[in-house]
This record gives sequence, structure tokens and C-alpha cells, in this order.
Amino acid sequence: MNTEERDQESILDRAIHEIRNEAIDPAAASQAAERVWARVSEESAAPAGEVEAIRSCADFQALLPARREGRLSPARALLLEDHIHQCAACRKALGGARQPVVLRPKRVFAPVWRWAVAATVVLAAGWSIYSLAGRLVVPSGARATVYAAEGTLYRATAGAESPLGSGAAIAERESVRTAKDSGAVLRLRDGSLVEMRERTELAVSEGRDGVTIQLAAGNIIVQAAKQHSRRLLVATDDCLVSVRGTIFSVNRGIRGSRVAVVEGEVQVTQGDQTKVLRPGEQLATSASLTPVPVEQEVAWSRNAGQYAGLLSEFAKFQKRLEAIPGPGLRYSTRLLDLAPQGAIFYAAIPNLGPTIGEAQRLFREQLAQSEVLRRWWAEKMGSAEGEARLNEVLARVQTFSAYLGPEVVVAFTAEASGRPGAPLLMAEVTRAGLREFLAQQIPSQGDVQIVDNAAQIQPGAHKAYIWVGPDLVAASNNGQLVQAAAAAAAQGRGPFAESAFRARIAESYKGGVAWLFAADLGTMLARTHKPENAVYERSGFADARYVLIERKDVAGRTENRAALTFSQPRRGVASWLAAPAPMRVLDFISPDAKLVTAAVVKNPAALVEDAFGMAAASRSDFLRRLAEFEAKTGVNVREDLARPLGGEFAFAIDGPALPVPAWKLVVEVYDPPRFQQAVERLVEAVNREAARGVGAPLLRLDREEAGGHTYYTLRGAKLPFEANYVYEGGFLIAAPSRDLIARALELRSSGYTLARSEKFLALLPRDGRTNFSAVVYQSLGTLLSTLAQNLTPEQRQSLEAAVEPSAVVAYGGPDSVEVASVGTFFGLRLEQLLSLGAAGGRHHVAPAGQHRPGHGS
Repeated sequence: MNTEERDQESILDRAIHEIRNEAIDPAAASQAAERVWARVSEESAAPAGEVEAIRSCADFQALLPARREGRLSPARALLLEDHIHQCAACRKALGGARQPVVLRPKRVFAPVWRWAVAATVVLAAGWSIYSLAGRLVVPSGARATVYAAEGTLYRATAGAESPLGSGAAIAERESVRTAKDSGAVLRLRDGSLVEMRERTELAVSEGRDGVTIQLAAGNIIVQAAKQHSRRLLVATDDCLVSVRGTIFSVNRGIRGSRVAVVEGEVQVTQGDQTKVLRPGEQLATSASLTPVPVEQEVAWSRNAGQYAGLLSEFAKFQKRLEAIPGPGLRYSTRLLDLAPQGAIFYAAIPNLGPTIGEAQRLFREQLAQSEVLRRWWAEKMGSAEGEARLNEVLARVQTFSAYLGPEVVVAFTAEASGRPGAPLLMAEVTRAGLREFLAQQIPSQGDVQIVDNAAQIQPGAHKAYIWVGPDLVAASNNGQLVQAAAAAAAQGRGPFAESAFRARIAESYKGGVAWLFAADLGTMLARTHKPENAVYERSGFADARYVLIERKDVAGRTENRAALTFSQPRRGVASWLAAPAPMRVLDFISPDAKLVTAAVVKNPAALVEDAFGMAAASRSDFLRRLAEFEAKTGVNVREDLARPLGGEFAFAIDGPALPVPAWKLVVEVYDPPRFQQAVERLVEAVNREAARGVGAPLLRLDREEAGGHTYYTLRGAKLPFEANYVYEGGFLIAAPSRDLIARALELRSSGYTLARSEKFLALLPRDGRTNFSAVVYQSLGTLLSTLAQNLTPEQRQSLEAAVEPSAVVAYGGPDSVEVASVGTFFGLRLEQLLSLGAAGGRHHVAPAGQHRPGHGS
């Protein structure tokens, strides 16, 4: 920001401050309110159909017809324009068909409402002034320039189009569009580059908080410069993308929008949901948009090779990081007995100083071997000074860690609301000199104070305290926690040592701990739970006591475990997962399956009973509606559908994905005749209702004997739907074709099954259990690379390597449920936990090379 901009913003801030603090005479305020009320009363009878007060998006959208016809007052027009700029839903309404005028009956306001109306008008005017001021402090001039163009780039203004060439300026909110087989690169004022695919239309606006790219249609790739205190936004009519400096693409089409990240971190907001994406991840705003490899999403770009190279290098580095030996296991710790009294959260983190050093070494090695990575790193750092500063920070971290013992503990106590309070950090001190090192790093005057005597901490002071004892360091922004830790260290233990939560954590240490996270859910839920929530009570999760999550290396493999324990034997929904069993449903699944979900549950009839009980607790008419349904269909859900079933089921994608996914459903059935009768009655009931409504049946159920089996085929009478199933050996096997069913029967006979596959067994955690209660297995790498027709063989290989097979298993115990996996942290890769885009820098990828405009989205 230049001097002129700072002066403008300073003047505006002073003016706002003086207006805000100006004393207002009560009599003058009363007279102003009367004048406003009189003015509002006069205008309330003006344009018919306009809303009287603007309270919501519906009120703003009701003003759109008047806006189109030029009937809005200047004040309302300004408010509406500002709201549309910030609201995706209203922008979409503006771009669609004309909205009907919403007629609202006039209201009779009591005198007290005059003050409310006056306040609303004043606030609306103030907000308009603030929004307008936000635009005024931005220097005038072009918002972007055409950096490069191939083919035709148009400026679309007032219904006319004029071509733009390299160097042309693009003004505030001025729409530009690429033609067929054309592409362009725009440079924003901050140095960010926006690459436009063919048939793409966008506009750029700038305000106090940053730059907004309004993408109307098409596909762009943004190389965002470092934004510092501002943000760069990309807005479509169904999502908002926010970044501070990264490389990502946004594709807006008929079905919705897709956001994909090449490098850095992107925040995507859709409705009231916000998600953070990192390299290689993507988000689609519509379920009809299936995921595609990020390499394919950016393949149209002139820099596609560079982007694919970066993604490949990130995946390789991820593998090398995961190959670093994990920290050694710790079987005991004195820090556990020093945790604060009433702690509800406890985390034990290994001292990562040596690991950080090894990761830095591996990165340097890969940097020396990859030209693509070197270019990216140079752009990321911006200068040799930037890299030197990063190396200095890492060196300080490693020096600090050298003073500490093998682990760092973080503990939280609970506030009165049940939420975690201030944290307490503790670590053992193994070397002299930590006090002096911290004194060199921390300013003598600031919000952090190093104390030698914890008893001298003043209560109520808003500071963070670090106490360094003879063999312990403790830090917190709550001085009482530091004092308690020092007192416990002097005595060898504190009150927490006698708690049940401490005893549960100690059990984990007996088996060896690397990373450990534990929470006292019982205490947290007791403070926040509402007893009148009958559904929650019946679910059984109100009995939840502790949750513990562990990650450690076992026999050269990284394993993850999460255990949820209950205060009594599991009940309700919490008890649905049965004890581990052989799970014979896996005998019908091949080792080549791409996705498998299988589980053994308790008696299905009892499961349905629990579900019905919860539904009845939430809806008073549920049991009546259920009785009506059963009377109409002649099917008793519990007795005819649930009771004939066993407890095992499996669903798999086991075969070709095209043209119809080769899905497979296997369910244990104890009484096939009774279950089949219930299915036939349901089909008859559906067709009876359809005959009354549309005059024709919806379903058709056929039966045929073939190969010693009875095949049933359920088809949609008018829809392209078909499911085939057969009963065999106590199981129902269903699939979209008979061939797939026949293949499933052959698998069981031959023993060529997933459960006997070495690839599958190698993914299972190593423990003393012979069975498990549930499993989720995926081997999607080959499937995704097959679907990605536009990738090179090298890119397909990288994709398959990035999506490695994985398995997550679950164990149901009498009063606990445990989940375990090997490798990635329950499906979360390391780059999802540590953003590689933390460093700043400006991205300047020269738009050189042959442009390859795409042909579709």
C-alpha cells in the first residue's frame, strides 16, 4: 500500500472514530427519529410491491424486478448492489428469470417500532457508507491487464463486444470472455496470474479486503500472489474460494463448480459449509460431478506439465516422509501424574526435533534431483533471504527440542460450560541452558514472561508464563496451571494422579505410546448434555466415557488406533456393531475388488427395534404411521424383514466400472422363504399404489431356474434399473447381472477371495485378534487411472501410487469400539495435517509454450 493509500485509509478511520464517539443530544435524536419515521411513512405507499423492510435475502430478491425496471430509489439501489456483490444466492437470482414481485400487506407499527425503523435506516446507511468507503480507499485504475492472449479475448460491455490484445486494461467489474479455441492470461494488480480456458467469462473487482474474481462460466487456473493481510476470492454462483497465495483451478459449468488445488491451501465455502483443500484435493458443489485427477483438471493449461510435475513431486516427498522411522515408543512418563486436576484432554506428542531435521534433509535431496521442485521452491521463497529466514526458524526449533525430553504433553481443563479452557504444556528438561536460550528468543517486554519462581505469578494478569524448573518446563496463559504444575513437580505427583481418566491413559502407555490423544468425553458431555433429549439417550452414546487415539510404529509399520469406551455395556445404536466374527460374506468378494465395506452387526431384529424406539421418541406419530404401512403392505418390518436376516453384510465394487459399476451386495439370511415372501409383498404393494397414481406398475419381479439356482430379477418398469439376486448357502447375493453373481459363487468355491489375499492381509493391523467386526477396504488407484483417459502413462503411475490401497478395521467390545488402520492416519495423508504452502512468495510462471485450449469441461 503506497503513502496515498495509507493517508486515505487513516483519514477515513479517524472520521469514523469521531462520528462513533460524538455525543448525541437526546432531544436531537428524538427529533431525528420522528423525521425518519415521517419520511418512511410517506414513502411506504410508494411503488406497489416493494418490501417495506429489508431483513433477509428474500427481501433483497423481491427488489430485483424494481431494479430491472429502474424504479428503485438510489439508497435502496446502492444497498441492493452491495448485497448482490457479497451474496451468491442473490447473484444467481439476478441472473435467472425475473422474480415475481412479492406483495406484502401494510403493517400497523406501534410507536415503539418507530425507533426500530429509524435505527434500521441509520444502520443501513452506515453500512452503505462503510462499503462505499471500502471501495473508495482502493486506488482507481485498471483491476487487471491482459498478460497474454491466444485466439480471441472479448470485452463485454453494454451488450457489445470488442476484442482485447496483450497489454489491454480491464476495469472494475468489466466482463471479459474467451472465444472458442482461445485462451488468455490476466495479471492482477497484486501480480497474481489468472489463466482462462476457452469459453470462459469473468470480471474482477477490488475492495478494502482484497480482490474478487467473479467467474460466470468456464475454467480458470489462478496463481495467487502472497496476499499478506488481504485475500484473493473467486466467486461463482454456488461457492466462494478464498486464498492468500497458492495455485488452484475453478471450473464452473452447467452441473456446478469444481475446485482443485495444485499447491498451497484453499478455503471453499458452499452455503454454510466451509472446507479446506490442500495439494491434490478437490471439491465439487454437485453430487453429479464425480472426482477426476487434478492432473486431468488442469491438463488444458499451458503450464500443465509444471502442475503435473509438482503434484508428482509432492506425492514422492510424501512417501519419503512416511518412510522416516517414527519416534521410539514410550512405556511410561512422569508427566502424566503432573497433569492439572480436572483435565479433560491429554495429548502426548513425541519430541520431533530429530524428525524435522531428517525431513529437511530429505527435502533438500529431492530438491537437488527435481528441476520442477527447484523452480517452485525458488518462486515460493522469493529470494535467498527468505530461504535463510526459514532455515533459521527450523534451526531454532531443533535447538529448542535438543533441551527437551522424549515427549511434550498438552493438557486442558474444562470451563464451566464444558468447553476446554487454557492449555498447559509440559516437557522434561534434559540439558542445562534452556532458561538462557528462551531468554534470548523472547523479548524482555511482551506478552510472554519467563519465571523462575512459579509462586510469584500474579493472578489475573493477561500473559503467557513459562516456568523452567530443574528438570521440567511448563507453559500456559493461565498462571494457576503453571503454579499447579510446579507444585506437583516438587511433590512428584498431583491430584490428577488419582483420577480414573489418568488410569485409562496409563493403560495405553503400557502398550507403548508414540502419539497419543485422549479426551474425557463423559465429563464434557455431562456439562453440555440436555437430559430431555430422549433420542440421544436411547442411542447409547450418552454412555460414552473416554476416547483415545494413538499413532505409532509397530514392526516397521505405522499403525493408528482409536478407542471409544463406555461407562457401561454398550446399548442402543452404540451396540449395533457385534463382536468380531469370521465374516463369511467376504468369501464372495474377489482380491481385485476396488471398494469393500463389510460388517457383522447384532441381531437385525433388535437393531430395528432400537431404530424404531429412537424414531418414536422424535416423532409422536411414528408408530401410527408404521402400523399403517404394515397394514397396507402386509409386511411386518421386524418379523418379516429383519428377523430372517443374520448379522453379516458386505457391499463391494468388484469388477468393471463401466458401463455399469459392478456392485455386489451380500447379506446373511437365516430364513430365505420368509424374507422372499416379504419382498414379493412389498413389490405388490408398490405396484398397487402406482396403479392408483400413475396407472401402471413401477416394479417387476421375475423368477427363473438356471444352473441349479433360483434367480430373481427386480426391474424398473419404466426406469433403467435392474438387480439380480440369488440365495445360496445362507446368503443373499445381489448384483446388476447374473454373470457377476455366478462369478461370486465361483470365488467362494475356488477360495480366490479377498479374505485370503496377501495384499489385503498385509494391510491389516498386527494384533492378537483373529477376526474383526467391520472393515472398509479400498484399492481405487487403478480404477481412477483407468478412468483418467487423458493422462500419460507416467501420470497414471503417479496417480496409482498416490492412492495406495488401505484398510480400516473395527472391533466391537462389551463396553468399547476400537478402530485401527495401517499407514495413513485413518485416510488423512500427512499433507492434510501439515500444509506445504506455509511459506510466502509470489508466483510468476511465464505464459510461455504452446497453449492447448480445451474442448469441454
